[in-house]
Amino acid sequence: MLTALFSGCIREKQPSALLPILSISLLAGVLTANAQVFSISEGNASADINVGGQPGMFNWNIAGQDQLNQQWFWYRTGVGPESSIDTISAPTVTTYNGTRGLQTTYGNSQFSVRIDYLISGGLLAGTKSIIGEEITINNLSGAPLPFHFFQYSDFNLGGIPGGDNVVVGAPNFVTSKYNVVDQFKPGFALQEAVVTPGADHAEVSLIPGTLIKLNDGNADVLNDITGPVGPGNAAWAFQWDFLIAPGGTEVISKNKYIQLNAIPEPTCLALLAVGGLLVAARKSRKN
Repeated sequence: MLTALFSGCIREKQPSALLPILSISLLAGVLTANAQVFSISEGNASADINVGGQPGMFNWNIAGQDQLNQQWFWYRTGVGPESSIDTISAPTVTTYNGTRGLQTTYGNSQFSVRIDYLISGGLLAGTKSIIGEEITINNLSGAPLPFHFFQYSDFNLGGIPGGDNVVVGAPNFVTSKYNVVDQFKPGFALQEAVVTPGADHAEVSLIPGTLIKLNDGNADVLNDITGPVGPGNAAWAFQWDFLIAPGGTEVISKNKYIQLNAIPEPTCLALLAVGGLLVAARKSRKN
């Protein structure tokens, strides 16, 4: 029922279906990581990614306006504290699909983490952009690997900190995992859908609470307080908990999109209060 209600919640000035993320095809060779900031772009949308530090993806520009302050990833193994993935190693960086795609890989003798980004821009006369992300975690050791992976996101919709409302959707009734987040302020809507697998934990808070937790030197678990939080300068995070078999692999696949000139209807605000928006967004990827 919520899915049907959601389908009409965001009114667009020019109606169109959400375009699927195109499949990835590697087209370019490995780049040196001397330059820590790389850009991906299509049409009037672009994103900048600092592959060597916690700023991470720090700019998502749509029609000349930046919507993102920071998105980056943390991990911990066993009972150790969290660390950002740039501490694993210097990254190996590859581009693909012209200017649209970026792949970064961090690794040591025990495991590797690879992030694939793919941007789509120029949708709905430039009012919408989509970024697909795929995270691949490989256990390179001969023993089972307890691995905890975190995504932290701090979006400033409209280019202004504050005034945002955030809610993580209710756990999927089948898997009991978190798989959708919605952030909005008047005129702007951000939605992220985790295609597979859903996150084991989630957290929504006003900044800098969750970011402090990820950097405090302790082993932490996100608190499953999923909002709605706001209006304010809100941020959100997901946590996945894996036990990866020797030589095994785990893959997290997800999409996020931002819609400008979006008008949440009153019925949508009610949905946020009882469990959040459900998003139907899926990425197709050729192996």
